[in-house]
Amino acid sequence: MFLATSATVSTEETAFLAALCAIPAGYSEGWFEGRRWGVTLHSSADGRRRWLYGKELGATKHVSFNLYSLAGGMVLRPCEMPTEQVLAFVQGFVPDASLHQGRGGAPSLGTGSADGSGR
Repeated sequence: MFLATSATVSTEETAFLAALCAIPAGYSEGWFEGRRWGVTLHSSADGRRRWLYGKELGATKHVSFNLYSLAGGMVLRPCEMPTEQVLAFVQGFVPDASLHQGRGGAPSLGTGSADGSGR
């Protein structure tokens, strides 16, 4: 799975990559199959490796994989779980939008003055 040349990317691979791009970098929380999950997604400095670790909050289920971008195409390496489990998770995970609002900009310090008077 996922050992394809750039000319032969399957519909399943395209859907997986699109869903992976929807997961914010760093730590996020969201929903998968009606349960809360915490997910950490990292990328290497050169962008050729991405890795994800997710854990169901308050439970023992987890998902983990590495995705490599090589000259011959993308290579997905699940960590001690079936590829199908990784595909289902990435395509079904819905990150919380509110956790990521405002990232990248200056922190919101409110609309009032420093003394809280609003003037």
